[in-house]
Amino acid sequence: MNFDAFAIVLFAALLHALWNAFVKAADDRFAILGLIASGHVFLGIALAIQNPFPAAESWPFIAGSTVIHFGYYYLLYHSYRLGDLSQVYPIARGMAPVLVALGAQVFAGESLPPAAWAGILIASLGIFMMAGDIFRSETPPLVVLSALATGVMIASYSLVDGMGVRLAGTSLGYIG
Repeated sequence: MNFDAFAIVLFAALLHALWNAFVKAADDRFAILGLIASGHVFLGIALAIQNPFPAAESWPFIAGSTVIHFGYYYLLYHSYRLGDLSQVYPIARGMAPVLVALGAQVFAGESLPPAAWAGILIASLGIFMMAGDIFRSETPPLVVLSALATGVMIASYSLVDGMGVRLAGTSLGYIG
């Protein structure tokens, strides 16, 4: 991975962590999620105007991703309503890489070498560990279940978008 791609990935991770913290800390989480989604719309319009239209084969993936994102926002809202950021975020984000790798193997025919699997598992375990003793504590099972469901949504939109962008012919057009 070149430095630019690495920097973009780290910047995206920072933005995700920041906006998740904003959602959790807000008095009106619904409004904050709406503002974040609105920001996505404006960025999407700008990208769509400046880039080629994605190929027709990618449109079912765009539609699927849109539906999955609605489910993601719904679950994220309820996860933070039920549980703490320090519980929900590490579970949801910790399980997503493993699910994406498994999904890519099953649905996209990808296969990762053992070293890549080891890296994914170590990174996911490290993120999961930030949740502390959530599985041994008095945390209500609904918090854990909602965080797990949120992680499934993250993995789902990541997988769908990864497959869709390959068909689009234009990554920025697909994102837009």
